[in-house]
Amino acid sequence: MVYAIADGVSGHTQSSNQTVQAENFTGTEEGSPSVAEDSTRNRRVFVGNLAYRTTLDDLIQHLGSVGKIATSQILTNNLGRSVGGAIVEFDSEEAAKRAIETLNDSELDGRKIIIREDREDFSLHDPRRKMKQGDPRALQNRRIVVWNLPSHVRWQELKDLFKESGNILWTEVRNVRARDGGETVMGTVLFESEEDARRAVERMRGKNFLGRIIDCRFDSLR
Repeated sequence: MVYAIADGVSGHTQSSNQTVQAENFTGTEEGSPSVAEDSTRNRRVFVGNLAYRTTLDDLIQHLGSVGKIATSQILTNNLGRSVGGAIVEFDSEEAAKRAIETLNDSELDGRKIIIREDREDFSLHDPRRKMKQGDPRALQNRRIVVWNLPSHVRWQELKDLFKESGNILWTEVRNVRARDGGETVMGTVLFESEEDARRAVERMRGKNFLGRIIDCRFDSLR
């Protein structure tokens, strides 16, 4: 996984060329998380529904209003593209709580972002986290595509349509080229878990949405 990291002091980003492939990861020694790991977990938040164009500097500026950021990371796929999520670690638990309380559902780059506690047991730079977030197969199992959407539908309407199926981290609506050479509207929904994505496909495939019968399926690797 390719990622960018901010040092939390200057606010500038540093690009990393490190790529972590799940197939090549041999694992780390299992054991109980240390006290330090528990402490940092309470200072970390997950940020979802980010726009693809949102940069690390944009994110730091937005979340930095509630407290000092120690480090942060935009989550990307194996091609280095944003998957619409990020992990932000503050220098205190209080700042992390303020971010959740005051900035959840706030707008950044035209999208209402999701901010909640980070539920991973791994530190921000633990290889196990990189393996889980960077494995494209893991994203594939949580991401669905929705075909035959009305031309006027927006990402918020798509999110509202699928919200009863589970926790949604990110949605997108875009025009794509159809097989006949014309254009069609496709939506993408990234869920928090594979179970949520599977439930969405089962519930919504073949449903009528604003006068159109939609088709839902698991996304193929990008």
